Amino acid sequence: MVRWLVVNYIRIFIIVLVAGIACLAAAANSDVPPIFDSVDKPTWWDEFGQEFSPFESRDEIIRLRRKEDTDDRIYIKRALLTAEFTPENKDLVSFSLFYIPYGEFLSGDTSIQIFEYFLRHYFYRKEENYCFRCSKDGGMVAGVVERLVSQYCRAGRDSDALSLIDKFISERKLELDITSQSKIYARLTECRRRSDLRLTDNVYEALEKVHKELWPLADLYNANSVYQVGRAVMRERTARGVSGHCELKRLEAAHYKRTDRVKSSISWMAEKLESSNWGAHMFGFSNFLLSESDSAVKLAKEIFLNGYYEDKFPSWKEYYAYSEAIFGMACLDNRVYQEILISHFYNDRLLLKNEQIELAMDRLYPAVKGYKRTIVITNLGGELEVSVGHYRGLLDAHGETIVFKKIRIKGKVYWLPIYNSGHWFA
Repeated sequence: MVRWLVVNYIRIFIIVLVAGIACLAAAANSDVPPIFDSVDKPTWWDEFGQEFSPFESRDEIIRLRRKEDTDDRIYIKRALLTAEFTPENKDLVSFSLFYIPYGEFLSGDTSIQIFEYFLRHYFYRKEENYCFRCSKDGGMVAGVVERLVSQYCRAGRDSDALSLIDKFISERKLELDITSQSKIYARLTECRRRSDLRLTDNVYEALEKVHKELWPLADLYNANSVYQVGRAVMRERTARGVSGHCELKRLEAAHYKRTDRVKSSISWMAEKLESSNWGAHMFGFSNFLLSESDSAVKLAKEIFLNGYYEDKFPSWKEYYAYSEAIFGMACLDNRVYQEILISHFYNDRLLLKNEQIELAMDRLYPAVKGYKRTIVITNLGGELEVSVGHYRGLLDAHGETIVFKKIRIKGKVYWLPIYNSGHWFA
C-alpha cells in the first residue's frame, strides 16, 4: 500500500512538473506577437485565390520552396500565416520567414517590415543545424541582415543600414564567417546618392575600413563578396581622385590569382577552342592574362603581335574583350605586356602624344563613315581623359571616353589606354 502511494505520488509529481515546464515554455514564447501587429499585408492578399493554411513543418517549407513553377505568393501567404497564427513556434516561424521570396510580390516597405519583425524577435537566434547554407551560428540572421541592408539602401535609409550593421557585427561577429560578414557589406554598396550614383561619405568610410580588415583574410575563405566590396571602394577612390584607374584592375588581378580561376580559365578556354567559339575564348583570355603567367604572356604575344585570331576571328578587335585585355595589360606594370601593346599600337615608333592617342583611338573606337570625328584630351597628370565624339547633324551624335596612362620604357614616354568610362549619346 505504501509503495503504491509513493509510486502514485511520484507519477503525479512528474505530471505536474512537465505541465509546469510546458507553461513556462509557453510563457517564454508569448513574447513574440502575431506578425500582422507590425507588418502590413501585401496589397494582393485578399484577392489571391483560395485560403491557405500555415506551415506545419520545416519539410513542408522546403518542399514548397523547391517546387518548380510555384507562385511565390503561395509561399509568402503561408509563411505570414505561420507567423500570425503560431508565433510561439519560433523554429518554424524563423525558418519560414528566412526563406521568404522578397521579389516582385512584396513591396520594399513590406519587405522592410518583415525583416525588421524577424530581427526584432530573432536577432540572437542560433542556427541549430536548420539553415543548410549557414556555416556558423549567426549565418541565418546574417542573411536577413543582408537583405534588410539592401532594402534600406534602396529606400535611401543609409544611416539605418549602417546602424544595423554596426549592431549586428559588434554583437555577433564571433558567430560569423568572413563570407557572411562580407556579403552584408557588399549589400551596403547599394547605398548610393541617387543624383550621381556615388557612395555617400559615411558608407564609403565604412566600406574602406572593412575592406582593409577583410581583404587579407579572403585567401582563407575565397570570399568573392570581399572582392565586391573592394571594387566599390576602388571605384569610389577613383571617382574622388584619391587613386588612379589602374588600382581597380590590379585588385581584379590580385583576386584572380588568389582563387582557382587560373586553372578553370585554362580548361574553359581549351573547351572554347575545341568548339571554335572564338568570342568566348577571347573573353577567357582577358581574364587569364591577369595571372601574368608565362603561358599568358606567350598567348598575349600570339594574339597582339602574330595574328592569332586574324583568319579565325577577323572581327576580334570589335569585341569588348579586346579593350578589356588591353586595359589589364597596360595597368599591371608588367613590362612585357606594355611592350607588346606599344608594338601593337605604335609599331615601336616614338610618336608625339597626340599621334599616339589618334592611333590608339583608331583601334579602340574607329571613325564612323559619314560622321565628323573630334577628340578632346584632358590632362589628369599621369593620366589623360580622352573623349572622342562622332557627329552627323544636331541630334545625331555618339561618343566614348577612354583614360590613357603614361608609360615610360627605356627613357621613352608612351600613352596606353587603361580604362573605358562608358558611352554617351545625344
